[in-house]
Amino acid sequence: TSTVSVEPTFASPRLGLIGRIDLLMVSPSDPHDRTVIELKSGSAPKGERARASHHGQVVAYAMLLEQADPLRTGKNMVWYPAADALPFRDISVTVEDRRNVIQARNRIVMLERMIAQRDTALLNSIAGADPGSMPRFMQDDVRHLAMDIANLTSTERAYLRAWLSFIAREQQQQRQDLAKPMWTNTSEERRARPSAMTDLRLSPDGVDADHGHLRFMRLRPTDECSLRKGDIVLAYQVEPDGTADPSRRQLLKATIRSIAGDTVEISLRNKHVDLAALAEASEWVVEQDATEGGLRDLYGNMGLWLRSPADVRNVLTGSVRPRMLPPQVVHDHRLRDSQREIVAKALGARDWFLIQGPPGTGKTSSVIRALTSELLATDHERVLLLAFTNRAADEICGVIEREHGPEAYLRIGSKDTSGHGRSVHGLGATLDARQLSSLIASTRCVVSTIAAMTRNLDVLEHGGFTTTIVDEASQVVEPQIIGLLASTKRFILVGDECQLPAVIMQSQESLSVDVPPLRQLSLQSLGTSYFARLMECAVNHGWHDAVGRLTEQGRMHERIGSIASELWYGETLRPMLPWQTREQPWLEVDDAVVLDMCRDRAIRMHVPAHGGGPLDEAYVTAAVAARIDDAAKTSGADVSIGIITPFRTQINAIRTALSPMLRELITVDTVERYQGSERDVIIYSAAVASPADLDALSSVTTTVFGSIDRKLNVAVTRARQQFILIGDNDLLLGSGHYAALLRRLTPIPAENIVV
Repeated sequence: TSTVSVEPTFASPRLGLIGRIDLLMVSPSDPHDRTVIELKSGSAPKGERARASHHGQVVAYAMLLEQADPLRTGKNMVWYPAADALPFRDISVTVEDRRNVIQARNRIVMLERMIAQRDTALLNSIAGADPGSMPRFMQDDVRHLAMDIANLTSTERAYLRAWLSFIAREQQQQRQDLAKPMWTNTSEERRARPSAMTDLRLSPDGVDADHGHLRFMRLRPTDECSLRKGDIVLAYQVEPDGTADPSRRQLLKATIRSIAGDTVEISLRNKHVDLAALAEASEWVVEQDATEGGLRDLYGNMGLWLRSPADVRNVLTGSVRPRMLPPQVVHDHRLRDSQREIVAKALGARDWFLIQGPPGTGKTSSVIRALTSELLATDHERVLLLAFTNRAADEICGVIEREHGPEAYLRIGSKDTSGHGRSVHGLGATLDARQLSSLIASTRCVVSTIAAMTRNLDVLEHGGFTTTIVDEASQVVEPQIIGLLASTKRFILVGDECQLPAVIMQSQESLSVDVPPLRQLSLQSLGTSYFARLMECAVNHGWHDAVGRLTEQGRMHERIGSIASELWYGETLRPMLPWQTREQPWLEVDDAVVLDMCRDRAIRMHVPAHGGGPLDEAYVTAAVAARIDDAAKTSGADVSIGIITPFRTQINAIRTALSPMLRELITVDTVERYQGSERDVIIYSAAVASPADLDALSSVTTTVFGSIDRKLNVAVTRARQQFILIGDNDLLLGSGHYAALLRRLTPIPAENIVV
């Protein structure tokens, strides 16, 4: 007669705990009467008690429910369905039980802090541990782990400590940046967080019970928001008194399916939630999920590296020269000569090969396509294609479908984040386990994001991969990828260290590495991508046969491409296609002002930082976009426009200044969100109001081409036909990188547009 909730999630900041209960039974006559049932599929212990670890788990759930409802009554039980007698074991929750749970929780936090501080005692204690003193189900794992650590060299131990500390510090920073603000109660504090959407109401038809989807109306759609499609979020209700305390109710974990205008739709992870009861809530909050276990998966990745043979570890760390065979014959005649040469060298690599691909050089459409086709034409090859983002993974899927048909590959990933139907998740709905296992084992090409593959390592149990190709590799740090690469015979990394680096939450100071053996591996900062470190290793050691650089780009007009070539690529880039060298205005329109702008593909407009009215920078940016859009439509041209700006407040100001129609057509976003995209016209609103803002604009690093600004590179190279920089020139000249760019841009008075 009770209402049964399946896998509801509860959290408490006071206890420092979060947990998902298997079954929660609520009495229909008393809402405080809630019984916890923890389901255990294994064998039951003899007698009437539960196993100690199961007992502690149920105690923790009971404590979470007490925080949510201080008047809570009801039983706490462990359910052993395999037991012939007493399948349900009652758990009494004592003060000592509660104390033991908190002590265990604090012990875990202490160990995480030891890892973060690179404490050598921790690895030493594991290496010297006595497995016999531990529960039987852990003994083999501990014994193997101790042996693996004992077999490491001193350099490998330093490498392992450094990356374990990196993971632990990322976890700590994530909790500080995301989890801590979640517990603020006032609506003003919630609205100030860009990682949260507030003032949400369920749409009248917003409950899709069959698929577990909720669609909300955004009452404040212009509020600053950093959430995007595919992001993992938490949803929770606002209480009638206006407070939003997630510890008082169950948390809903979800993935954002879409954000469009004044609506947002989410897909619940738990499809068993009572959606009818949720519809009674009048107001909701959706915000980024800091409880997601993605960072914990990185420990498993390091474990795969740790368990690999010594010669594999040496190859992965760059301690030894990668082995090369002579370049292979490439049969794809659609490649340009420079592309064919690099593909041939990559296929000759026995261990690893790096391909630097500047913007528009055909990394995916030509090089990855050719590599995949050549490998699949060889019977013994099985290919794993990885990308950092779902967008890039879907692009790879599209290339393979066009080349080999939809049956040639499988996509790892959820249906909410993958844009392709050929996904293991989707096929699992129609195939039984045996059929799905057979399909995975027989498919010679698998595509996934790095994160999704790390969460689905059991795919590796259905047959190994001979070659792994990683796109967007310059955005990936070693713990994200090294375990997957340890499970393949060779790998090819495709990236560009001159574009955006990996996203790191912790401070730069904590990333510094001052260990001589690691510096010999070119590991001086844990914020450096694996691609960039191996590239530096290859350059420093003269392993030039392990590196290929693409130099012909087909995206940008020569005027824009030459700026990128001079500033960021050592004058190595050159145009690939005839249209890129045309000199006439790229857009023939009747609007004389727009026509004058189109005579030069790279221009700048000076707008004073504190100008008001028509010379407000957001207003000017929106006016330029509107003027180009109107002129193009009048002349019958189809022109795509993108607006990039570094600050979320400026994003909101520009969106507010745009007409509702242009708001739907033009993406206004940060340069990080634009990497991998392109538009005919890119308008870059610098939005610098003081010299201090210049730091936020920049991502400066040193490459073989010298000191470069990676963010500026990405902003400029998104443009196919025209790049327009809008900002206060006097302030921008305070940066040497912006000063170099400004010298190469043609000035156009902003007054021409807005007056």
